[in-house]
Amino acid sequence: MRLFLIRHAECEHNVGKAFLARGNSDNLTGVGKDQALRLARYFRDRPVRFTRVLSSDLDRATDTARMICQYQLGSGPALEPFQTAKLREQCYGCGRLSSEVTQIESMASMRARVNGFLRDHILPEMAYHVTGGNAVIAVVGHGVILQVLWACLTEIFGSQSFHLARNAAAPGADYMHPLWSNTGIMEVDIRPGGPPQEMLLRNMIHPNVEPPWLMRAKPPFPPDGSAPLIGWSVTIMTVDSTVHLEGDALAQTIPSVVPQSRQQPMDQFYRLTGSV
Repeated sequence: MRLFLIRHAECEHNVGKAFLARGNSDNLTGVGKDQALRLARYFRDRPVRFTRVLSSDLDRATDTARMICQYQLGSGPALEPFQTAKLREQCYGCGRLSSEVTQIESMASMRARVNGFLRDHILPEMAYHVTGGNAVIAVVGHGVILQVLWACLTEIFGSQSFHLARNAAAPGADYMHPLWSNTGIMEVDIRPGGPPQEMLLRNMIHPNVEPPWLMRAKPPFPPDGSAPLIGWSVTIMTVDSTVHLEGDALAQTIPSVVPQSRQQPMDQFYRLTGSV
């Protein structure tokens, strides 16, 4: 199974002073629409053919997911994103500014939502893979909830399951505590047995790296309460990849990086919730 964890494109709240985006009317900016378009074209041109696109039901995520679906190739039925509230961003309660926030959603609540999502949508696809299926799944969400999703997903697997592609080992790419830029991509290969053999033979993988849950206080805890899966491999292919926003074509329309003044610094924004 190939799993792509993707943050939505730039939205109005990303470039304003408000930290909160509780409602479902947070639209993509002009830059965000261009980011989503370039993301969709990138997947089309690689090519990556998704079998499912799963999305938060908030507008900024569904608009990004719909753009991905519109550019998918194939003669089958048109792909539509499956929308779920389980992938919504952390709820910050009432207020629009950080000083006004009340009733912030707890980590336990987010983990419960995410584990329900894994149980309903990801674990069945893994079982399908065992029987010969080959799922390629995009999950389009938000910065904080994707961190929680990654933490809960990695807790399904045992300590010898994790491998790191050399492309994902670049300076600044932290697979243990990943952050997501707008339309940033984390690509993960999940399969029974070892990592992709062709990558091993070409020395493109750091095998048996430390599990992402190693630095957390508690051991792995799969969402169904069972023991961690043994005999599976989780190969992290990319961490917060934004290659689709690079190059001359992009420079003709928008900057290759969203200007610092236009978006809250990633560390400041995500660390509001504390350690995952």
